[in-house]
Amino acid sequence: MLVENTRSGDIVCRYGGEEFVILMTDLSTEMAYERAESLRKQFASMKIEFEGKLLSSTFSAGIACCPSHSTNSEHLLMLADAALYQSKARGRNCTSVYWPESTPHIPAD
Repeated sequence: MLVENTRSGDIVCRYGGEEFVILMTDLSTEMAYERAESLRKQFASMKIEFEGKLLSSTFSAGIACCPSHSTNSEHLLMLADAALYQSKARGRNCTSVYWPESTPHIPAD
């Protein structure tokens, strides 16, 4: 679902057991947020029939952008992960953008 709904230049990969990363180039923070929200809503609307039951699922997303948040790739992943945990703390099934004011414990790169 993610690969089919991203641009040809975007990179989608599994980052952990249940975590995925989408590298979206040439997008503003606002556009990255809109794309993540669109993907999240599309995913939530999917229904899968299994053993006579309709199943659905959701995901949470975290966004960090280069160069506004960091220019270091490892640090960007750390910041995106912090934003993801903000989404989970907000009740899941939402998208959060990393802002230093909301997660001050993350060191600068």
